[in-house]
Order: sequence, then structure tokens, then C-alpha cells
Amino acid sequence: MIAENAHPRAIMERLGHSSINVTLGTYGHLFPALDEELTQKLNARWVS
Repeated sequence: MIAENAHPRAIMERLGHSSINVTLGTYGHLFPALDEELTQKLNARWVS
């Protein structure tokens, strides 16, 4: 689901986790590109 860019909340609900903290605590390390993606989007918005 992460590889398909599913939102963490959707993953939480699909897997039946009790909270988003459980989901991110378990699978958060699989989101390594999120910071780079955010940096690119912010740069595109404010550096252009």
C-alpha cells in the first residue's frame, strides 16, 4: 500500500490499527522519500 502511495490513514483503516501512531510506528520507516518529495514541492512553489 505504501508503494502505491496510499495515505497513512487509509493504511491504518485497512489494516485495522487502533491509531495512526501504530501504523506509523510500524511502517514509518518505509516512507523515506516523503521529506525529499516535500522539499521538491515546496521549492517548486516558492523558488520559481
